[in-house]
Amino acid sequence: MEGRPLRRGDILRIRKEALFPGHLGRRFPEEWVPAFEREECLRVILGPQDDHFTVRGLQTFLRSWYRVTPQSDRRGVRLEGQEIERRSDREESIISEGLLSGTIQVPGDNKPIILLTELVTGGYAKIATVISTDLPKVAQLKPGDRVRFETIPLKEAHKCLEEQEARLRTFKSAWAQR
Repeated sequence: MEGRPLRRGDILRIRKEALFPGHLGRRFPEEWVPAFEREECLRVILGPQDDHFTVRGLQTFLRSWYRVTPQSDRRGVRLEGQEIERRSDREESIISEGLLSGTIQVPGDNKPIILLTELVTGGYAKIATVISTDLPKVAQLKPGDRVRFETIPLKEAHKCLEEQEARLRTFKSAWAQR
């Protein structure tokens, strides 16, 4: 404000010409507003290091409910629940590498962490990755919420993305006409 940082008591004014009167009072139709639940099933693609876990460990990962812990933040959603069994012939720590949002790492405590946008490298085995269309569900998780994971084929994940993009095009078109 006036070339300085904002201070307590500053009043920000909006020029009338900055308003968009054609949009005032408009609301999104209810069906366009996503519902976020306290229990979510997140779809995942296994890998890239799913071979670091035993068959039993993978079954545990895919059949168990996990609770979001208060230690979660914008960097990652920490989960508590059943430990995911590792293969004894694989190292717990691996060479750090780049990550995608939604990557699920399993550190030394054998409990998954869903990594979000603030992290760019990781040094633990990654059992799976949440598909991009389910990332908004991850972003809305709060401590105490429960999640489980369901593996889907890559082709189905691509179809989910195509459907989401079609819904967004429909939304943009419908919103522009209102």
